[in-house]
Amino acid sequence: MLRLFTMLIAIGFAGFAHAQDAVRHGITPGSKWVNELGSEMEIVTVDPNGAITGIYINRAAGFDCQDEPMALSGWLNRGLLISFSVRWKNEHVDCDSLTGWTGYYASGQIFTNWELVYISARTGLPTRLDGSDTFMPQ
Repeated sequence: MLRLFTMLIAIGFAGFAHAQDAVRHGITPGSKWVNELGSEMEIVTVDPNGAITGIYINRAAGFDCQDEPMALSGWLNRGLLISFSVRWKNEHVDCDSLTGWTGYYASGQIFTNWELVYISARTGLPTRLDGSDTFMPQ
């Protein structure tokens, strides 16, 4: 029984150390990320409560608002869980759309699922797309 307890304590400390490593080396202010489609994300600030701000540049083929820096805002939890969104509007362009990503940091990458909602130019109705992105450090 003591051996099992000792193993559980060791696993707990290993998990804590992994979480601390993510906070130090993972999703931090100034970190830059790129996904498999070439889109870029920079985390600019992380406040003590986990609120994040940043910049997102879409490079995904077939989508509007490409190559335009857009404001990113969201939340970071323990350096491991992340949720952020982008309103695809800046001083140059308005793409009538929003995207939200939710995911986690592991093995040096950020794994996310996303949902995009936009006003269809063809029908004028709200439309929804979803998918996943993996962000690697840039």
